[in-house]
Amino acid sequence: MALFAVLQTTFLLALLPLRTYQSEVLSEPLPLTPESLSVSINSTKQCLHLQWTVHNLDYHQELKMVFQIEISRFKASEVIWTGNYSTTVMQNQVLHWSWESELPLECAIHFVRMRTMVDDARIPVPRFWSNWSSWEKADAQNSLGDHPLYVFPKDKLVEEGSDVTICYISRNHQDNISCYLEDVLTYGKQLDQSVWAFELKNVSFLRKTGTNFYCQGQGVPEGIVLYVSKVLEEPKDFSCETRDLKTLTCTWDPGDDTGLIGLPSYTLFESFSGKKTLCKHRNRCDWQVTQDSQEMYNFTLVAENYFRKRSVSILFNLIHGVHPVAPYNLFPKNVSATNATMTWKVHSIGNNSALLCQLQLLGEGKVIQQHNISVRVNGEYLLSELEPDTEYMARVHCAYADHFWKWSELISQNFTTAEAAPLEAPDVWRNVMFVSGHPTVTLFWKPLSKVHTHGKILFYNVVVENLDEPSSLEARSVPAPANSTKVTLNQSSYQIHVTAHNSVGPSPASTVAVSGHPGNGAFRPGVRYNFRIYEISTKRMARLLEKKTGYLEELDNSVCCKYTIDNPDQKTFVMKDLQPESVYEFLVTSYTSAGEGPLDDFRKVTTPDEYSHILIYIILPMIFCVLVIMIACYLKSQWLKDKCYPDIPDPYKSSVLSLIKSKENPHITIMKVNDCVPDAIEVVNKPEGSKIQFTGTRKSPTETKGTKPAYLDLLPTEKNYSGPGPCICFENFTYNQAASDLGYCGHFPVTPQAPHCQLGPLTSPENLLKTLEQNYMNSLGEIPAGEANLNYVSQLASPMSGDKESPPTNPPEPTLCSEYKMQMAIPLGLASPPPSENSSLSSTTLLDPGEHYH
Repeated sequence: MALFAVLQTTFLLALLPLRTYQSEVLSEPLPLTPESLSVSINSTKQCLHLQWTVHNLDYHQELKMVFQIEISRFKASEVIWTGNYSTTVMQNQVLHWSWESELPLECAIHFVRMRTMVDDARIPVPRFWSNWSSWEKADAQNSLGDHPLYVFPKDKLVEEGSDVTICYISRNHQDNISCYLEDVLTYGKQLDQSVWAFELKNVSFLRKTGTNFYCQGQGVPEGIVLYVSKVLEEPKDFSCETRDLKTLTCTWDPGDDTGLIGLPSYTLFESFSGKKTLCKHRNRCDWQVTQDSQEMYNFTLVAENYFRKRSVSILFNLIHGVHPVAPYNLFPKNVSATNATMTWKVHSIGNNSALLCQLQLLGEGKVIQQHNISVRVNGEYLLSELEPDTEYMARVHCAYADHFWKWSELISQNFTTAEAAPLEAPDVWRNVMFVSGHPTVTLFWKPLSKVHTHGKILFYNVVVENLDEPSSLEARSVPAPANSTKVTLNQSSYQIHVTAHNSVGPSPASTVAVSGHPGNGAFRPGVRYNFRIYEISTKRMARLLEKKTGYLEELDNSVCCKYTIDNPDQKTFVMKDLQPESVYEFLVTSYTSAGEGPLDDFRKVTTPDEYSHILIYIILPMIFCVLVIMIACYLKSQWLKDKCYPDIPDPYKSSVLSLIKSKENPHITIMKVNDCVPDAIEVVNKPEGSKIQFTGTRKSPTETKGTKPAYLDLLPTEKNYSGPGPCICFENFTYNQAASDLGYCGHFPVTPQAPHCQLGPLTSPENLLKTLEQNYMNSLGEIPAGEANLNYVSQLASPMSGDKESPPTNPPEPTLCSEYKMQMAIPLGLASPPPSENSSLSSTTLLDPGEHYH
């Protein structure tokens, strides 16, 4: 037991240094400088390929590291690119990394160096970069010969819309070199003493053979071919189907061709099974169905070229995508005049799964019958209700019966039904002429239509039956396509039977009757007759077959005009030189080489009066003149109304409101009571006989004796108003006709001796009105004209500078105006003592003793 304890202690002591060493390695940063750095050039891809190792890793664990790489051009100090590359590094691992250059590598010398830093979570911070490795030089010009001019890159492949840098190297610095892109001069920039670069922006696809770029110096021109590929499109309409449950076929629309031979490539990948296959076609790919009963497939189609990848996916159920192969061996059998049996075969699917086949029958290009049949191997169907001697087309296609998805391709077969006896009797009519008392009958018949012949008509059989001698029958055969024959009869009565014959048999007979006596004829020439033809059934039931209208013989004098129209496409004809107010009958009938067609009903037409158009030329101008007169009268009536009966003006729309220009509210249109001070009335006394001077030619008050003008002078009544001044005068022309005739309103000066009357509150409104009425009636005869004037003091007037005794030379400027109120003149005796200076004026203004109010 003691020995075991000693061995255990010894083992632990041996492991302790190793564990301590590992702890120190993971806890202390290591100077892991990259070593063995080498740089190679890939001219085809214009890439620098780097390879290096890290030698200081002494243990077998993986370590995450970051490598910082610097690349210089022409000189080591001219760094053009700096970047980081992260990876996990193991002991003695050789690392690889590539860098693609925009400038062709042959046109410049490149230098590469790197350093590293451990970026592992097991290494504590802070972490630091190692020392830089030495610069490694990559010079592609060493492989160039002594040619005086080089252009790079060679056979560059780029994508449409990208930018490309092209350069040239000139050994002769004195040579003047010009470069051209498809014969268009191109300008570049100088990178070195012998290197020039050209940047082509947004290159476009020109042709599959590439775009030419060349440079011309004193010697032979040097150039390259730039191959431009169109942008790879994403496959469209990606779908899969199976035709036999053994092979899947996936199809797609690849889009526009990229313009490069052999590109792109298409790969089909199935995620459930993890399998993939390289497609042999650019729009189709086959996939073999395994026998493990896999029904669901998750396909991903990857399109890839040198520049990019495009992919689309589809989730596909094998049973839901069955598109059967077209059936085969479609043939008719047992074809009769009205029936035909169609047979065909189908390709088996799986374990002889059922197919749903659709059989279509076409006549004259239209589907007339359609039938659905379930088929496993062989299909068969009886077509009925066919027409004899008719060409038909039968076609069939099939679909998977368990789950319908898509019909197979159609296969077709033509066949013709057998002939049958003609269905209807020929349409026969006759022309009877009597020669030497014996009737000669010419029989005509119309060829049967194809619907009624049921085959090719070979001949017509004509049987003449003598009604007076029933045993006497005469038969003759008229080969087709003849449509008439002549029969000479005696004076007996006859029935003539005509039948049409094909290879199967005769048609029903058409019968006409002929009387042997000319006197028995009841038809007259020039008379139109209407015939109704009936069919008598075996049950003695009549059925109307057709109607006919015509003449036994047309009279030439009854036909005014007859025109022949040779153009069968013409549908109109103009008849000229007809008489007005006359009745005409018109008939249009067709004709062929055999003669004219049947005569249908005539159409009656009545020509109009020849003066009707003249009345239109008279009536229309009259109607126009009446409308003009009515419009003029209406406009004149409005003018008369405006002149003789004008509208009563609206006080709210008065032009006086336009004089109000309030600074506080310049848009005011209706005066408010709160905006102004009550007005006052002042009576100005003048000595008798004195004349008031006016600025105009108006008569003085003494010259207008017998009149009582009411002049209202508007004066300000503000509190601080200290004296009289000019005012605006409003004359009451309603009560002063003389003043109204003058048409002028003067301005009255206000004398200093005429103070404003101020009254206190009235005792009672009723007493006030009674007193006013009394004083007014008593004063009408006491005050002579001219002694006093009643002045209306208003807020419209404003004080003006100048002589107070003379009228103003300019009209006063109106100030803020108040709403007009009813003013009353009150005798002084009714007033209360004068108010104090702080009291306000009342709207009711009183007059001094001896003054009058109006």
